[in-house]
Amino acid sequence: MTTDFLEDEDDFLGDDDDLFFADEEDEQISNTLPPWKVLIVDDEPGIHQVTKFAISELTFENKPLAFLHAHNGPEAIELVKNTPDIALVLLDVVMETQTAGLEVAKAIREDVDNHLTRIILRTGQPGYAPEAEIILDYDINDYKNKTELSKDKLCTTVIAALRGYAELIRTESYRQALSKIMAHSEQLLTATNFVQFFEHLRKELATLLPLGKLYNPQPVYYALLDLAADEPAFLHHSNNIDDPPHWLEQFAELLALSHQQNNQFSHHLALLPVRDSKSPHQLFLAIDNQEEIDRQQQQLLDIFGHYVEIASANLSLQLSLSTLNSDLEAKVALRTKELSVEKQKAEQASQAKSQFLANMSHEIRTPMNAILGFTQLLIRAPEASEAQKETLFKIDKAGNHLMEIINDVLEISKIEAGAMELKISAFDLGALLEDVGQMFSFRCEQKSLKWQFINQLEQHLPVYGDQGKLRQVLINLLGNAVKFTDSGFVRMTLSQSSPHVYQLEVKDSGPGMSTTELDNLFTNFAQGKAGMDKGGTGLGLAISDKQVELMDGKVVVESQLGQGSTFMLTIPLEPCLEGVESVKPPEVQNIRLKPGQIYKALVVDDIEANRDVLGRLLQEINIDVFYAVDGKEAIEKIKNMTFDIVFMDILMPVMRGDEAIDVIRKEVNQPALVCVAISAFSLAHEIQYYIDLGFDVFIPKPFLFSDIYNCLLDFGQNKFEQIELAPADQPPQDSPVKLSEYQLSDDAFEQLQMAAELNRLSFVKEYIEKQLLTDTHNKPLGYHLLAYVENYDMDGFIDALKEVGRVK
Repeated sequence: MTTDFLEDEDDFLGDDDDLFFADEEDEQISNTLPPWKVLIVDDEPGIHQVTKFAISELTFENKPLAFLHAHNGPEAIELVKNTPDIALVLLDVVMETQTAGLEVAKAIREDVDNHLTRIILRTGQPGYAPEAEIILDYDINDYKNKTELSKDKLCTTVIAALRGYAELIRTESYRQALSKIMAHSEQLLTATNFVQFFEHLRKELATLLPLGKLYNPQPVYYALLDLAADEPAFLHHSNNIDDPPHWLEQFAELLALSHQQNNQFSHHLALLPVRDSKSPHQLFLAIDNQEEIDRQQQQLLDIFGHYVEIASANLSLQLSLSTLNSDLEAKVALRTKELSVEKQKAEQASQAKSQFLANMSHEIRTPMNAILGFTQLLIRAPEASEAQKETLFKIDKAGNHLMEIINDVLEISKIEAGAMELKISAFDLGALLEDVGQMFSFRCEQKSLKWQFINQLEQHLPVYGDQGKLRQVLINLLGNAVKFTDSGFVRMTLSQSSPHVYQLEVKDSGPGMSTTELDNLFTNFAQGKAGMDKGGTGLGLAISDKQVELMDGKVVVESQLGQGSTFMLTIPLEPCLEGVESVKPPEVQNIRLKPGQIYKALVVDDIEANRDVLGRLLQEINIDVFYAVDGKEAIEKIKNMTFDIVFMDILMPVMRGDEAIDVIRKEVNQPALVCVAISAFSLAHEIQYYIDLGFDVFIPKPFLFSDIYNCLLDFGQNKFEQIELAPADQPPQDSPVKLSEYQLSDDAFEQLQMAAELNRLSFVKEYIEKQLLTDTHNKPLGYHLLAYVENYDMDGFIDALKEVGRVK
């Protein structure tokens, strides 16, 4: 190893030997502070001596140097491992090996994981360790050639290294102190009361203080004080305080400033508030740091005090909120109890209303089933006279009008109960609107109104939606428009506001509505002046509005008195790429049992009139009919006989129909027997219930003959056939009809009008084909009226009928 470094000791010491050395006053100060530890690593003893001699009197930040010595790599690594506060390592490169120093530098950084200690490489043989490579490949802070390192340069290099180390220590101390403060604060935030809060604080203070001291921290004296009284009260103090009152005397100046409720510092003392100022107690932390509290420590103590205040204030807020929540919970509990009572009363009222409506429906539908059933049977009877049929039509009309009112009331009840459901299917929106439009074009023609259907979209629009409800809403809106408009126009427009969202506008030139009428337009049973003049229940628009809402749509109305009305219906409909349903279901006019077929039916009802009505209808089409008065008798008959179909009432004595179906399906073991529920309990949400019990079909009372026919066609296994009316001659083409030129008798007029109002399309169609199309004079009138029937436009039919002359 080269000895050039030792050849000229005078050159090494240099001329400015007083530049970095402490005077006597500095030496006295430095003796009170921990020294900077410098490790000299070299295999040449002379290098240790000369280096120490050159910089032994050097000071930095009023602190002297203390030297440690290692003569090989392993010894150096062990010293650094056991002495983490070494500030500087002066490291030779070539020792026991050519790269021993480089291995020491790498071990300090990687194995010992020390990145604070400064490392300066010194070598007398730079050829073995080129400076450019060493600086890039190793985490060192400087690289010096021994032959060029004079005393001045060595002192400058050491001072620069210590300055960097001091800054790193301050930064790391600050970081670690912040980390401890954060951990301490998180612990304080877990407290649920102030007993826990101060218990956490006492436990943490012993490990938290002093702040900002990474190595060799001096003991800290501290105490928790309550300054609310005349004399400070000690809540807790560190174990190294023997005489707390005497120890506190040094804080007299800071205690005088405690009313300011902020952190106070004086030399090595600090006074920190540790609870928010709104507390009735004035709690402070007094700290004796022994050493001067520097700027960094003061910042850390400020942060610590701030976090303690935040934790204390947070706890105070939590306790206040807890008290507030307790009061609020008590009030909520009381109000909830009151609301529960009110809710129970409302539910009882709602249940009573629902029960009343169900009972009313059942009690009215049961006799009406017999009345309307017998009426239809008598009207169909060939032996009935015209006068008798006229009376029967009036009975039928009155009964069906009553049922319409009941149905509207029940519809509203279903909506309010949330029992109305959508029946989603694929259909052609364009075809539906064309069909509805054609229906109302005839009605407008009879009232001399201009009809327009403007389709701004494609002719065919396959979509998914509830076709039935949409059709019902449109007929309601257009029906009102035609009903209340005496001159001018009625127009329906189809457009699209956004993808898959359609707009249907119904506009008329009718009397319009006032602001008051618009406000109550969709209210149940509410009618404007025009509605009162024209008649009605005031439920149509209310039902339509709820139906549109159920379909995620919206109805908006614009109207002024004397300027007509505009209803804007907006509804989303998803596109359909598959086949769609027809908008006109086929009408079953009549059926009969095919020749040679035998079909047995069991009619179960406790009301004789209802059994008779259904039994006679079934016998007319050659079905063998048997009867039972309750579910128990029905089960006995089913056990002893074979039936093709069972028509069963629900509410019966001895055994109800819903009880009997369970026995039929499980105990009698008749899973394939067709069982049809026929009941006056016909709210929509009840129907699925009966289907789930085991019934194949539910038919509400009073039933239509077509309902029974459809049921038999569906389950009759091809034993039945439809009876079509004899086809009439084709209507003449392009032959305008002036209705006033034709005449009908009062009796014919009344029969047709009542049948149309009751939607008895089969009767109307049969009457026209038998009475009008067979009469040469009235044949054009018959074709004209038949067009309304084929379009299911009974309102238009009635309006046209009123234009026909009367003969006594």
